[in-house]
Amino acid sequence: MIQWFRDYTTGMIYYLALLIFFVQLGSPMLNDRSVLMANDQTCSEKLNKAEEYYYDDALDEAQALVLDCLNNFTLEKKERIRAYTILVRISLARENKDAAKKILLKIFTLDPTYQPTTEQETPRYVNVASEAKQEFIAQSKTTESQKQSSEKANTLWLWMGAGVAVVVTTIVLVVSGSAGENPDQLQSLSNPPPFPQ
Repeated sequence: MIQWFRDYTTGMIYYLALLIFFVQLGSPMLNDRSVLMANDQTCSEKLNKAEEYYYDDALDEAQALVLDCLNNFTLEKKERIRAYTILVRISLARENKDAAKKILLKIFTLDPTYQPTTEQETPRYVNVASEAKQEFIAQSKTTESQKQSSEKANTLWLWMGAGVAVVVTTIVLVVSGSAGENPDQLQSLSNPPPFPQ
């Protein structure tokens, strides 16, 4: 009995030590918020470095850092807008106005109230952002009208389906001969046969 107790206690200590080891190993993963914050801090540092590269006219390096942040990190809206803003600056520095507008449309999708000023950005950036904002508003109106017409079409199909159901039910009742007949005139069922004795 005593030997069994020692074996049991030794086994429990062994399993407890393993449990503590795995809890310690997994503790950073248990706190997802701290992992995300660490990722965001790393990405913030990369965005700072990307801005430095942009101002040093090292556009390829700046773009690579920003794309790394966008593709490999979970970003809050503010950081995502900051990353897109750097990409817009890079696109404009490369004289690629169309790419800048596409990126600005992503910014407006995240924050429709986004409005850069000449204190924050260059006049060219502000002008392109204004053009992109007009495109965004036009796209939003088109999307809203398409949504409304889709809802109207769905309602029309619903009413048409209900109408078909009523017509089919009426036809079935007429064909079966029960529509419009007097219930007293209907033939009654015959009596069931007697039980065997």
